Order: sequence, then structure tokens, then C-alpha cells
Amino acid sequence: MQKPTICMICGAKPANRTCAICGRVVCEDHIDSTGVCTACRRRKSEEFRKDMLK
Repeated sequence: MQKPTICMICGAKPANRTCAICGRVVCEDHIDSTGVCTACRRRKSEEFRKDMLK
């Protein structure tokens, strides 16, 4: 039997989704309704804030 893939963000829950941007396999808690993981969402948010401060 194959061992379940674990979320690449929390490292605790089984991963059943793949981020549309980076390809990380993540659990339901770490992906949004658009298919973007929380790490990519955070990075995009930080980039947006930096652009707004220019």
C-alpha cells in the first residue's frame, strides 16, 4: 500500500490538491478556491504591497 502524500506546507495532513502556481501538493486547509496555495497567495500579497509602496 502506498503511503499518503503529506501537505508540503503543514507537514501534517494528507495532501490532496496541487497549487496551480507552484505545483506544491497541499491539504484542503492550505489551498484557496482558485487552486492557489497559502504560500503563493502570501507571496503575491507581499508583491502587491511592495508595488503599492513604490
